[in-house]
Amino acid sequence: MSNPENKPLRPPIRPPASPMPKGSGFGMAVPAPLDDWRDPAIFGPLNARVAADERRGKKARNRRRNRKRRPNAAPASNAPARARRRYPTTGPCPKAPVSATFAAAKEKANRAARDIRRKYGEGLSREECIRLANVFRSAVVPRRKPGRRQKPQVTAAYLDWKNGMRGADLYRKHIPGWAGHNRYHRMGEQKELMDAIRSRFRRGQDPSKDRVV
Repeated sequence: MSNPENKPLRPPIRPPASPMPKGSGFGMAVPAPLDDWRDPAIFGPLNARVAADERRGKKARNRRRNRKRRPNAAPASNAPARARRRYPTTGPCPKAPVSATFAAAKEKANRAARDIRRKYGEGLSREECIRLANVFRSAVVPRRKPGRRQKPQVTAAYLDWKNGMRGADLYRKHIPGWAGHNRYHRMGEQKELMDAIRSRFRRGQDPSKDRVV
C-alpha cells in the first residue's frame, strides 16, 4: 500500500541522511546507528549470523581455490626448463647387448652401402634409394609364415584332445576358472575351445576324414 503521494508507508531501515557507520567491512556485523529504530534483541543475532555465514563462505572459496592449485611448489627462476617437470625422466633406456655376429654383419652392410653410393649414387634419386633399401631389407629379413600365429593355449588343448582327453577334464585343464563359472558361461567357453580345436584339426588334416567330435 502507498499513500496518495506514492511514498511507502514503511519507514526505511536507516534514514537516508545518516551515513554508513565506520569500521564495517566484509564478514563483520554492521553496527546499527544510535537513532536506528530496529530492536537490537532481534537484529543483533541476525547480523551476527549473516556475518558468520559470510566468513564460512569465504573459507570455503579459499579451500576450493587452494585445491585447484598444483600441489608442488613453483621452481626457482634460475632452474633449467628440464628440471621443472613434475615427474623427471630416469634417463635413456639401456641398449641391448650386441653380439659379435651382428657387429660383423653390420660392418659388412655399411661397407656394401658405401660401395653402392660411390658407384651408383649420382644416378639414383631419393625415391630410388628408398626402394633399394626396401629391396635390401626384404632380402635380409626372412618372411614369416603366412596366416595368423597359432595360440599356445589352443595348441596345448589340441594336443591333449588328440591324446584322448575329452569332456570336463579337457575344459578344466585349458579353461581358466572353468569350475567356478555358471552353466551358460561354461557353455560359451566350451564352444569357443572346441571351435578352435576343430579349426586346428581342419588345417592340419585331410578334409575328407571324419569330423571332430
